[in-house]
Amino acid sequence: MRCLGGGLQAKIWPRDAEEKQSLIDCGFGHNLDRVYLFSDLAKGDRIIFCATGISDSPLLRGVEVNGSVARTHSVLMRVKSKTVRSIKAFHELSAKSLRLRSANGEVLLLD
Repeated sequence: MRCLGGGLQAKIWPRDAEEKQSLIDCGFGHNLDRVYLFSDLAKGDRIIFCATGISDSPLLRGVEVNGSVARTHSVLMRVKSKTVRSIKAFHELSAKSLRLRSANGEVLLLD
């Protein structure tokens, strides 16, 4: 799916002829030209949306690293309570670990 602009809209957008044929074979051919609106993609009032900026954008600042501390900016929106929360978090990278299959366990981000 790709965003088409003018509010949240999406359309099924096959990468190539093979993927398009696969969608048709699975019974989705009649939906290939349909433009889906926000109300088609997310129904009800139990919806939560959360995003954290990786690089700077009009909505969120990207990750900022200063020494062993990273600062992130996130937004959390909840339909039911009609709340929008802005979250600024500080992460001590020397205390963070990452699970790596290649290492068969946890490794520290910074030593």
